[in-house]
Amino acid sequence: MTTANDSNHINVIPSLLREFEQKLAHAYAAFGDLAGALPRARAEADIPQVVGHSVITATTEAGLAVSTAMARIAGVHKQLEKVAKHYGIEHAAGDVRPKPTDPFTSAELLIASVEQRDAA
Repeated sequence: MTTANDSNHINVIPSLLREFEQKLAHAYAAFGDLAGALPRARAEADIPQVVGHSVITATTEAGLAVSTAMARIAGVHKQLEKVAKHYGIEHAAGDVRPKPTDPFTSAELLIASVEQRDAA
């Protein structure tokens, strides 16, 4: 694991950014598990729908916060690219792969190419 105390802070930014993104993804997956388990547990215990709904609401709000954090940290890549370009720093954003202008269309194209490959 890379830490912020490493000697060259500029060089650790990419790995710290990726690590944070991965932890957010794991947190969101854990939210999904919990969000799915809560209503099932309530039904299994034969507890009325209205009971415990505030717990489900609070859990959903927390999941939304993680999702929002994921979107915001993804935007940090572009911000770091601008700062790096301005100050002549190479690869400060941590991800030099080209980004799609429309991630949904790109995801659909990727799925289609995988389906074509699998069909062959």
